[in-house]
Amino acid sequence: MEDLVVRPYLPGDDEGIVEVLRAAFEGWPFYDLDCTTVEHWQWLYLENPRKILAVGVAELNGRIIGTGHSVPLMIKVRDKILSGYYGTDSATHPDYQGKGVSSKLRPLRDELREKFIDPKGSYG
Repeated sequence: MEDLVVRPYLPGDDEGIVEVLRAAFEGWPFYDLDCTTVEHWQWLYLENPRKILAVGVAELNGRIIGTGHSVPLMIKVRDKILSGYYGTDSATHPDYQGKGVSSKLRPLRDELREKFIDPKGSYG
């Protein structure tokens, strides 16, 4: 897949990302919602309390076929506050699974995570 483009989330990617999640997980997000799945995704990833975005996409010929997400968090350990992430929904559309899409997304995901983590414990 030479035409595969791996890049950070851009405004407008929301519906393509949700389409991948729904296809890969056969019905994501598995909750009865009072909103659309796109609104739910936006709430989870765009409206997080830290306002830090760590979402990557894999795009092929203008179509999002893979995605990887991380959610920023802060943890207090004794008197120190540490910053970090936990990985959440990562998915490849079933039509492209087994073709290395996730492996190509991983370096971007790691780069997006590291961009906001300060070894001293605070967010950048």
